[in-house]
Amino acid sequence: MSKLLVIEDEDDIRENIREIFEFTGYEVISAAGGADGIKLAVKYNPDLILCDIAMPELDGFEVKKALSDKKQTSVIPFIFLTARADIKSIREGLELGADDYIVKPIHANELVTAVNKRMDRISELRAAQKNNTSSKKLTIDDKIPLNTGKGLLFVPVNNIVAVSVKEDYTMVYTSEAKKIIIKRTIKSWESILPEKIFIRAHRNIIINLNYIEKLEPWFNGTLIGKLRNYPESIKFSKRYSQKVKKMLKDK
Repeated sequence: MSKLLVIEDEDDIRENIREIFEFTGYEVISAAGGADGIKLAVKYNPDLILCDIAMPELDGFEVKKALSDKKQTSVIPFIFLTARADIKSIREGLELGADDYIVKPIHANELVTAVNKRMDRISELRAAQKNNTSSKKLTIDDKIPLNTGKGLLFVPVNNIVAVSVKEDYTMVYTSEAKKIIIKRTIKSWESILPEKIFIRAHRNIIINLNYIEKLEPWFNGTLIGKLRNYPESIKFSKRYSQKVKKMLKDK
């Protein structure tokens, strides 16, 4: 049974959401404020969090920031519930890493659809990781589960800086300067990462174009580059040197 955490200071709305999702088969935990919501997220590690923005003491943005700073809770899918429909608020929420943004008044069907869609995607990604295969390309908005040996860590696809080969394993470097070693082939990674931002630099490494800090000519038509949050210089093969030039030009 999937577990939801609802953080909402208005009692009627919170209880209505609880009833909706308990009726549809979810286990629901609820908190009437941001501070309690953070404590419950750490204690229960829910599969998804629904959080209001306009709350006293800690608002929804502060809750999201606090949970993002904790390793255990930073990867939990997060949906904002709010009466704020202005572009600035939406942009701020999404920049904090929210997965969706639902404007009040909340319609039950819309809310259930948004949550079910996110939960279905999580199930697909977990199955794909277990089988080491996937028939679907990920998008930059997806989060991919990586087994760290201490449990699953859900990493946003766009936070992956590079994936490199080490014997039978691949090392995943993230924008938080983490290095995760998992048993997965680089070919498998290539089959699921979005092609518009990920490219092989050579046969042993895939990089995220968004993290290129520096790119210079090297020799014989090849390139050498530097990525943010990656410890070594990247030497591109001749084939991928030409391809990365074209991709950067087309961005």
